[in-house]
Amino acid sequence: MVRAFAVLIPEAVYREAVVEGKAHGYEDALVLERNVQARRIRVVNAGDEPLGAEAVLPDRNRRGHGTSTGPGGRLPGAPSP
Repeated sequence: MVRAFAVLIPEAVYREAVVEGKAHGYEDALVLERNVQARRIRVVNAGDEPLGAEAVLPDRNRRGHGTSTGPGGRLPGAPSP
């Protein structure tokens, strides 16, 4: 999943899932940490200002990369126009 989509997590989630998770010996904390280190998951500052779509979404001119739409730009399972 992390290879197919841009995955962003707030710093607070990273602290809870990775830092605290490692302290408790949770194996999934190590998996998350490796994905962050490999830049498959990006930790973002989730301050008061929401991130604009252009800051987190891939270039829309690159067809089929990082999108969740299917053929014709429709969501999978969506009815035809």
